[in-house]
Amino acid sequence: MQGKYGSENKQPLSELLTVVLITHNRPAFLRRALQYYSSLPCKVLVLDSSPERPEGDFSAVDYQHLPQFAYWGMQAKLTYGVEQLTTPYMVFAADDAFILHESPAESVSFLEANRDYGLCHGYCLMYLARADSVDYFRRDKKICEDYASERAEDRVLDFMHQYVPPFYGVCRTSIIKDWYA
Repeated sequence: MQGKYGSENKQPLSELLTVVLITHNRPAFLRRALQYYSSLPCKVLVLDSSPERPEGDFSAVDYQHLPQFAYWGMQAKLTYGVEQLTTPYMVFAADDAFILHESPAESVSFLEANRDYGLCHGYCLMYLARADSVDYFRRDKKICEDYASERAEDRVLDFMHQYVPPFYGVCRTSIIKDWYA
């Protein structure tokens, strides 16, 4: 990452970042993801469009049961969820994917130190589970790793030319709210 890079936030991560966990009809995946994120010191907003609320204690997170959006109402569900955010940064997370715990804090630190950046995106790992092992693959190995143009517009264009969707990057909440408005 180009630019200044600060290693410490002035505020705790719990006041800076919300993980927006997206789920639909996969209670086991949801419970596993909530267990995984339970030790991450940030807010967690669950957007669950399952027809029935799953069993379990969701008191540690902001659990939103949104059956009115159903499976095909993803855009409306995300629009609703984004409006609920109160932290300056957010990151979408699927119920079957995991963000490495140190990554959100590093991304927030970078964005705090570089006010003209709106998004910080790390590497994506894919995996193939076998009966006796798991193979991991870094998906974006052959892309540009630094979008260091002086102009923000050029950085966005350079990033978009790599075909890495910004959906799962840590973003400034204000930008996401503008996009969804």
